[in-house]
Amino acid sequence: MKTGHYILIAVIIIVVVAILLFKKDIGAMFTKALPTPPNPNPTAPPPPPALLDYNKWLFKGVQDAKPEVKKLQELLGITVDGIFGPKTEAALFARKGYVQTTLNNYGLVPDVVHGASGDYGTGTSFMDTFDNLFQNGVNTAIQWIS
Repeated sequence: MKTGHYILIAVIIIVVVAILLFKKDIGAMFTKALPTPPNPNPTAPPPPPALLDYNKWLFKGVQDAKPEVKKLQELLGITVDGIFGPKTEAALFARKGYVQTTLNNYGLVPDVVHGASGDYGTGTSFMDTFDNLFQNGVNTAIQWIS
């Protein structure tokens, strides 16, 4: 035999011995799972909640206050649709005695107290309070001038 044949036989023996010794490692090399490619269409995260402007005036027909109107409707306990229409206005008037508000003012002004007949009872509406303050101011001014 030629020298090249001996080298070939030696290489084959070394490969067989290596396979037998490292059988697990070689098998793992060929069966190793490939990494999962990223999803090309991931689901979008939900939008962040709307930030509320608690000082924005809310009144019938307001256009740029949908999140604030929804919060007001939630506080009033009526259907939440984000539209300040006649139903929201009526509910606000029945609860507070006025037809426009901010979310901050809504929490500060007490609810109107209705009598048994539905008329205003011991509670005072905002306009009654304003009229009393105005009249007191006029009376004070007249006294000061005299």
